[in-house]
Amino acid sequence: MIFLDSEKSIQLDDDFECSSIGEIKELKPNFFEIGFKPEILPDWFQDFLDEHFDGAGVPKEYSFCVRANNLSDTEQTITLRFLFSPAGRQYLAPHHWIKKFGAWTWADATSDDRDYVDIKINLAPKEQVWVASAPLEEPDEVVRKCIELADYFDFLTYREIGRSEQGRPIPVLETPER
Repeated sequence: MIFLDSEKSIQLDDDFECSSIGEIKELKPNFFEIGFKPEILPDWFQDFLDEHFDGAGVPKEYSFCVRANNLSDTEQTITLRFLFSPAGRQYLAPHHWIKKFGAWTWADATSDDRDYVDIKINLAPKEQVWVASAPLEEPDEVVRKCIELADYFDFLTYREIGRSEQGRPIPVLETPER
């Protein structure tokens, strides 16, 4: 999904690996509400969560990751409001994260309610950032780092144990049996 604001100067999207967002609404200029992405669970798993965790613990409903782009030639300040599901809200205690210039840092939450968090972001002209509930690595980067570690340390070996539903490798680092 790609969302373009009414002024055509801010673009929000989930068109990348690791993204996780629901519906986007522009509440007012430079203030956007982002819903959580519902996760469909098998009945047996939902029954388990209901019995042992009061229904909480649905990963996609408590994680978020969105990309924000300033398409204009001027600096802009935006606020992103991330909504939490009833099951996911207890998992989203601060800190939240922003990725600028390739590095993750803590994001400043201007409001931290049980139902949502507001995160204010200053964007330079043409700047792109990621905002997330946790610092995420793209799948290719995880594989690259695993291979690099296995090459560096004699006691580690790298292998792939399968493929994800999306066709991505599932990497593991292993040590020799003891």
